[in-house]
Amino acid sequence: MRYAELPAHRLMIRDFARTEAFRKGIEAAVRPGDVVLDAGAGSGILALLAARAGARRVYAVEPTPAAEVIPRLARANGVQDVVRTLRAPAEAVRLPEPVDVVVSEWMGSIGVDENLLGMVLRARDRFLRPGGRMVPRRVAAWMAPAGLSMRPDVDFFRDRPYGLDLSPLQEPSVHELLYHRRRVESGNLRAAPRPLWTTDARTARAADALLPARGEARFVARKRGTVNCLVAWFRAELSPGVLLANAPGAPDTHWGQLALPLRAPIRLEPGQVLEAKVTCIPAGRERSHLAWSVRAGGGAWEHHDTRVHGPSPAPQA
Repeated sequence: MRYAELPAHRLMIRDFARTEAFRKGIEAAVRPGDVVLDAGAGSGILALLAARAGARRVYAVEPTPAAEVIPRLARANGVQDVVRTLRAPAEAVRLPEPVDVVVSEWMGSIGVDENLLGMVLRARDRFLRPGGRMVPRRVAAWMAPAGLSMRPDVDFFRDRPYGLDLSPLQEPSVHELLYHRRRVESGNLRAAPRPLWTTDARTARAADALLPARGEARFVARKRGTVNCLVAWFRAELSPGVLLANAPGAPDTHWGQLALPLRAPIRLEPGQVLEAKVTCIPAGRERSHLAWSVRAGGGAWEHHDTRVHGPSPAPQA
């Protein structure tokens, strides 16, 4: 998503589940007279919500040209004396005072995969008062095996068309499915979801945000069915009692769910165990690589890595 351009921000603002949850989370966190930092403010929607919640001052910090719309929106909503726009990276900006609340919508489809968390944590360490509040507070990644309708070219390259072995083209085709937004229903899941990792934005170390996030899970098939991917999502606690999730069965969001495809479907019987390992590897601002491995019934591991189009070393726990 190109965050320097307004169409991306219009998409996110139109995401009612996302923006309404942040409205509630900000209203729960911001107290009258607070100073708020909106780190990576984009169009400034969260800054506007913080101003309306009673903040004395909101610093809307955004390094891209999207920042140009923030003063116009502040004037249109009568909070131009509260919202101050600073076009700079949150890691490098200078503020004249500490803040009581840091807000930021830094999540990708599984939370950490847009690699923006480090920016937020460095801003937290520089500016947040002791005892200050973070929105969101905590974000967890979850996963389950699933059976989905996949693009037909995956099967095409696997089935020896024209009598030729075109399997080297299959692996890139599998990985091209990754970032297509998927609508996954609860009925597509073949086992109960399991957590992968949890990020507490109040206590996480900024240096750790530069390291890969690693998780593993053990699933037990609920009934007979076919698995052709792992599906992952996040659950976020924005403020106490205010939750946001892009989970299967939750209200639709612009994130959708993340599908991690397998090379070929796996047939599971009731009670059969499927093991999975996932690693999210930072790869620069707004980017990450993914590696995942699966095995069914204690058999051989199948490995995938978006850095290569072919088998990769298993992620280490």
